[in-house]
Amino acid sequence: MPQKGTSDFENIAFATIVGAVWGQIDPDNATERIFRPYDNTSWAESLVMIVKSASLAGLIDVTSDDELFATTPEWASRYYTYARKHQAVGDIGSSLHEKYPTREEIGKLIVEVLGIRNVLKTLPDLSADFTDKADFSSSEYYEYAKTLKLFGIYFHGESANPQAKVLRSELAAVITNIFLMPRFDVTMATSVKLGESFSITLNAQNSHVVKIGSDYLPIDNVQNLETAIVFEDKVYQLNAPIATEGLLRGEKNLLIVAKNEGVYNFIVKRIILTKEDRDEDGMEDENDPWPDDQRYQKDVNANGIPDKLDALYNLESYNATQSVVIDGVSVSIAKIIEEGGYSSPKRVSSSINPAIIGYLLF
Repeated sequence: MPQKGTSDFENIAFATIVGAVWGQIDPDNATERIFRPYDNTSWAESLVMIVKSASLAGLIDVTSDDELFATTPEWASRYYTYARKHQAVGDIGSSLHEKYPTREEIGKLIVEVLGIRNVLKTLPDLSADFTDKADFSSSEYYEYAKTLKLFGIYFHGESANPQAKVLRSELAAVITNIFLMPRFDVTMATSVKLGESFSITLNAQNSHVVKIGSDYLPIDNVQNLETAIVFEDKVYQLNAPIATEGLLRGEKNLLIVAKNEGVYNFIVKRIILTKEDRDEDGMEDENDPWPDDQRYQKDVNANGIPDKLDALYNLESYNATQSVVIDGVSVSIAKIIEEGGYSSPKRVSSSINPAIIGYLLF
């Protein structure tokens, strides 16, 4: 067992406290457990340590699967089933205690279980390369490793050593980092008018953002997160106003970076920048011939008459200064525009039942 006070000891102690590992009872001292941190982990141990930790941290639900893959040992079955169904592992077989994963295979397991696979695709400018890229079995495994290095969860050095077997102490450190990874809900506008500013609020999803304390217990560390917001090549602090002056309209990516004790999370949000729309009819003022009238948005033929009235009264060949005869009555087109249409007196009177008129008069 590592010496008390070392990082290996703290990680193992923390993983034991939260219930992610259990070890074996020491036959010479029933109050202590044997962990053997520098032994390699089997697939059975690895699946339980990673998948169970993600579940304990509130990231996933492993209780929903009714039909489980049969495994030896049986206690790994639920976690193996979850990993198989979420493409975190392939078909390893049933004897999970006899097979040992490589570092690159564990990298895939962690990324898929945590659901962070697509981060590098949305953030191609963030680099986390390794000097031994050629040692990876595939480019896919290499991307998994880069993702975990970027998050600060696994693969911390310049080389990844992807084909090496995995030590129990390594996975104990991963368990700590899973709990350390910041997780939060984002409150922000989905669209904003150009020239205006907006801000972002983060709310912790749960109390599992932790720091290892001197007593090796999880401590809520939400208030100590380091955060930054990257928008259009500028960096903003949380709650600071984010400017849109001088930007182009359209949908934009916004990156929220949070750091907790060296472990990161990256959240990409989308925001739409629009121009002024005073009447809130969905047409920006610069393209709206009637920017203060919500009824009208378009005048394709530029005759000064809203397209919907052109179509309703066959006014395509007229302009707004003219009059038109409707049901034998000369009507100002400007009046039609003002009132949103025209109601013929003849149509109104002819629609009234004479019996009703007689009732009203007599």
